Amino acid sequence: MEEKPLWKCPKCGRNFAHHNQLHTCGHFTVKELLNGNNPRSILLYERFEEMVKKCGPVTVEPTKTRIGFKLRITFAAVSLNRYGLNAHVVLPGKIESPRFSRVETHSSKNHVHHFRIKSINELNDEVQSWLRAAYESGK
Repeated sequence: MEEKPLWKCPKCGRNFAHHNQLHTCGHFTVKELLNGNNPRSILLYERFEEMVKKCGPVTVEPTKTRIGFKLRITFAAVSLNRYGLNAHVVLPGKIESPRFSRVETHSSKNHVHHFRIKSINELNDEVQSWLRAAYESGK
């Protein structure tokens, strides 16, 4: 099946899988979003980004409130807080884990799994497996 071309927002220039996809226009940098956060949160973000990039080539896309990791869609994202990270991965099916604070179903193949990361030990093989699965479904 041939992939639909990405839609490019005429205001901010970001690409999206869906025409007129809801978003906040703006130009942001990772550095801006990291600025002023505690060192632990920054360290956790850097490790999370490393883990995402182990999955393959990815676009790092900072927005007003989060840093997304994108292929055709944003398949993972984090926002920093004073305790660490709030994170999510978009998976094609629901996965059960006590680590998920909630799971939102957007479609039959689009389930957003939310979780928190407060220590470097929580960025483990389990999270890497979620990232790999999200990466594959984000193509």
